[in-house]
Amino acid sequence: QQQQQLQPDEGDLAGLLFDLDGTLVDSDPLHYEAMCAILKPYVQLTHDLYKTRITGRINDDIFKEFLPEGSSAEEMRDHIERKESMFRDLASEAKVQPIQGLMALLDEIKANGKIKVALVTNAPRANASHMLEHLGLSSHLPVVVLGEECERGKPHPDPYLKALQLLDLNPRHAIVFEDSPSGVRASLAAGICTVGIATGLPRERFVELGCATAHEDYTTFNIDSL
Repeated sequence: QQQQQLQPDEGDLAGLLFDLDGTLVDSDPLHYEAMCAILKPYVQLTHDLYKTRITGRINDDIFKEFLPEGSSAEEMRDHIERKESMFRDLASEAKVQPIQGLMALLDEIKANGKIKVALVTNAPRANASHMLEHLGLSSHLPVVVLGEECERGKPHPDPYLKALQLLDLNPRHAIVFEDSPSGVRASLAAGICTVGIATGLPRERFVELGCATAHEDYTTFNIDSL
């Protein structure tokens, strides 16, 4: 069912909230490779299965679903840590870069000094810190909200509600950039206008989900256009 498309109040943009994987950097292929390797004994992952059952979800929920019934919390944590360590190694080797146009937009926001920004992700803290440092974005996105440190992660609105609170933002004066159905559902449930970044899904899918618009990258965005 299509959710309502939310639009920020004209002229009142005060904050931008960004997801990480697939939104700041096209890292999903690396997550897919690592997840395939770790889950190989239990399930034969396909791209479709990955996109529908894994992308955008928190690790605890993913591994509870795919590990054998009766797996201990220690076994689950071990699998998660091995997967994320493998991902960080792959990301470093691949020398991943920010999505086209992102740095120009973030530099403009930083120079403007009036628009608040935050990273809102279901990624573990080690991954978020690693990727921000690797991409040279740590100073642009000093506020980081993690789904695993909220009562509920995405697709629940809790991480975005926490970001609004930390930045003292009215949801009607903010825009979210997201790349997954899980993330879009979370941001819309928090009452925030959402823009799809189509790194893994077609643009039409984001409009179906309720995004105001969707783009392949950030080259068409600047402060005046948002």
